[in-house]
Amino acid sequence: MHATPFTTSVRRTVAAAVALVAGGGLIVACGADATPAVTIRSFLLDWENGRYAEAAALTDGDQATVANALRDASRQLDAAAMHFKLRPMQQGDGTAVSGFHASVDLGENGPPWEYDGRMRLRVTGGEWKVVWEPSVVHPRLSDGERFAVVTEVPKRAEIQDDKGRPLVRQTPVAIVGVYPSKLSDPARTTSAVAELTGLDPARLLGTVRSAPPKTFTPLVTLQAKRYKQIRAKLRQIPGLQFKLGKAPYTPRYATGLIGNVGTATNETLRRVGAPYQAGDSVGMSGLQVAFQRRLAGTPTTKVITVNRQGDEVEELKTWKGTTSSPVTTTIDVKAQHAAEFALAGMHGTSLVALDAASGDIRAVAARPSVTKRALRGKYAPFTGKYAPGEAFTIVSTDALIRTGVRGGETIPCPDERTVGGKQFRNDTAAPSQVGTTPTFTQVFGTACDTAFAGLSRKLGAGDLASTAAQYGVGGTWNLPLSVYTGNVARTDTDSARAEQTLGQSGVTMSPLGMAQIAGAVSSGTWRPPQLVTAPMSTRHPVNPVGLDPDRVSALRALMRTSVVHGGLSELNLPGQDIRGQAGKAAQHGHPVMTFIGYRGNLALAVVTSDKGTGVTPSNPAVSTAAKFFRTYTGH
Repeated sequence: MHATPFTTSVRRTVAAAVALVAGGGLIVACGADATPAVTIRSFLLDWENGRYAEAAALTDGDQATVANALRDASRQLDAAAMHFKLRPMQQGDGTAVSGFHASVDLGENGPPWEYDGRMRLRVTGGEWKVVWEPSVVHPRLSDGERFAVVTEVPKRAEIQDDKGRPLVRQTPVAIVGVYPSKLSDPARTTSAVAELTGLDPARLLGTVRSAPPKTFTPLVTLQAKRYKQIRAKLRQIPGLQFKLGKAPYTPRYATGLIGNVGTATNETLRRVGAPYQAGDSVGMSGLQVAFQRRLAGTPTTKVITVNRQGDEVEELKTWKGTTSSPVTTTIDVKAQHAAEFALAGMHGTSLVALDAASGDIRAVAARPSVTKRALRGKYAPFTGKYAPGEAFTIVSTDALIRTGVRGGETIPCPDERTVGGKQFRNDTAAPSQVGTTPTFTQVFGTACDTAFAGLSRKLGAGDLASTAAQYGVGGTWNLPLSVYTGNVARTDTDSARAEQTLGQSGVTMSPLGMAQIAGAVSSGTWRPPQLVTAPMSTRHPVNPVGLDPDRVSALRALMRTSVVHGGLSELNLPGQDIRGQAGKAAQHGHPVMTFIGYRGNLALAVVTSDKGTGVTPSNPAVSTAAKFFRTYTGH
């Protein structure tokens, strides 16, 4: 089956070991015996195990003709295995009639084909023989007819934004296939295709053998770029036919989130599984692979008979598939456009924006790193493990307020401070900026490292971890893609606790997790992130966590101070207030810059973890956030 814009293809299967069962027990080959039961058991055993010449010798037909008919039946079905069970036998004077039950394994693509058969036996030359006729193979098979297995494949559906508009564009594809009846050497043709595409030649040959002779049979679907690379060589292979079309494969936005569609290999199939086969177009990453079955549907499979002219005679069995259906996301195209515009020219940068009131993810963007040592993950906005630095002081401050710290309280902010034997220095705040007797509000606004390091002594070993848990850190989010929910390691040393208060030393979060912190402060409630609204089954119930209103109110005021009077002046833009906190940390030998904040109901996190960001502000994460908000709101 090929998930293409066309609707007909042929099932492929794999070889498998077989065993014959009769009356519920394994049959053991017997010696000569003048009973019809021994003949039919031996015949079925030989047929089942591919000993076609031996089976033919137990019939009264031409042995070459019978052997070929039995072999061809298996090939025409591309059967992985054929299993038989005997039914009661009726014996007369030199004649007998035996029923049997057949189970044809069509491979991992679907359920077995079950049918009941019947064969006659008679004594010929003193021996019981199976009376050969095509109906021995199947009761509806007539002289000159053969089997074929056909699938009807739905067109692939789209991935959509929150308003039902496509997030993918129609991509040119080439369906490479054959008309089996026009091939002079099917093995040669399929072997040549396999060599160019890396597919299994045995599977391709099985596809051709089981196809209706006059039906176009797809072998592999190639996107335009790959097709152009090998087109000249493909066109030299005898018997190949090409059909050009389009399918919704290429992301318009959020490439890493939407994912790509490609040609399935054996390795790919281990992820997506049946009913897909090598050569099909399947999701390779992101939502395309997470919702492969929904987007591609499943094939309707038919076992049919065709006559000598290759025309369909009769439909013997049908397994109805499922139609393809779109996947609707929470992505807002306006926010997504602003996110991708904000990251233009950046490297090693991730951005996540979400709706604070619902947890719906509105935009996700990422630009890969240009340095080999920079942090990388499966999809950095969701799975990256970053030290948030001073941006984590939003959570630290929540914990400190519980101990009695207040905004107007005087907190020293020296150039240096030693806690637990570790020296802390201020890179972003100094007494000259906040005065000799700064308040905690000023300390927060300037992200004074030495002040927070000193305040960390007020916290117990598990205080930061328990507070962070209220913001979803380390929790369960139930998204359809892999996510890192964050970690705050428990520590019993003063120095490590001081570092954790500043978002380092075992504090790691993904950009998605950071955005949720901003969303929780904005709405007053932590809500699990949501990405997909259809199918609804993906919106698993995870209970929201309400935060203390007084602490939330204090955090909102402090986060505004950071913008108006602190180090985030780039974000002091006209229009609705922006509130947030920025941070930096050293991780894997290079700086990690972060911003966590919100404007109205839109929460945002930006992380840049590459020296080669393409811009040179003091904190590129803050500049990127400002660019995003300006683009999104127009000011």
